[in-house]
Amino acid sequence: MNKKLPPLLLSRDDLEQVFSDPEFVEYCFACVQELLLDSLSPPDGPASRALELQGLQMTVRVEASRRGTRLLRTCIALNDGAQPGHTAEIWAEPGTGVLTAVADSSALDAWRLAMPSGLAARYLAPATTRSLGVLGAGEPVLAMVRALLLALPAISVVRVFGAGAGAGAERLRDCLVRLAPAGRGPVVMCDPDPSDVAVRSDVLVVAGPPPDPSWLTTGSLLISHGPLPDAVLPRCRRFRDLPDATGRATVAAIARGMAAPPVGRSETILYECCGIDGWEAELRDAVVRWSHRRGLGQPLLFPAGEATPADLESCAIEL
Repeated sequence: MNKKLPPLLLSRDDLEQVFSDPEFVEYCFACVQELLLDSLSPPDGPASRALELQGLQMTVRVEASRRGTRLLRTCIALNDGAQPGHTAEIWAEPGTGVLTAVADSSALDAWRLAMPSGLAARYLAPATTRSLGVLGAGEPVLAMVRALLLALPAISVVRVFGAGAGAGAERLRDCLVRLAPAGRGPVVMCDPDPSDVAVRSDVLVVAGPPPDPSWLTTGSLLISHGPLPDAVLPRCRRFRDLPDATGRATVAAIARGMAAPPVGRSETILYECCGIDGWEAELRDAVVRWSHRRGLGQPLLFPAGEATPADLESCAIEL
């Protein structure tokens, strides 16, 4: 990070503009792939401590980045009564601890999972993928669907099932329609039958109650970020991002040319996103660079010049 650039206050709207840029999403896919190819050595165990700054409860964690440096991440719970449960993050440069951004974390959490899933789908989804199914709704699902639509541009139909009266599914559909370029987005429809959504989908995202095993179709890709019941697992060939002690098949092996993509498969492919070392640090770096490039966010100006997270304890911040 160029030290001459001021730290930024990045709102939810600022981050939405960043993640709405297809070039940015493609850059993130490339970052994830590079991490899979490089296979970072495991970072040091996270160091955490609690701080109290002006009544805000903060949790600090130190992480390793792809460049072998250390990065500071601070999560703040804004307990001011105005927005219960709302969180922000403080980002600082590795080594120096110089503040780079304070960012709304609600959108970030969703995209942290969405980007690796989008890249994995490029390797694991059927070559003839045209339909995407969604069981569930909410912010993480919306980010996931948007990443998948960019990763798999041939998708022409999105079927959404939401619990209850379908209000969540309706909101998801309306948001996807609003975000799609005029006349170029897929057809988005709500379906009251989750089994119909699952059976008719080449790629199925599960973000709610798990599917019944009988709904799974041969050759489809199932993406889940939560545990699935034992009855589902025997029907699936399971993939994760990087090798582990289980010896499970990995996206990294396909990316490196050490394994072939699952073609002509006779089972459902299950992708389980288990986390990629260094990815969060890469995403933060990319968000800050893109925000400066596009003139997003409000500069945080400190009279004394460069600031560290501890400087937020004072009131010497000018917006």
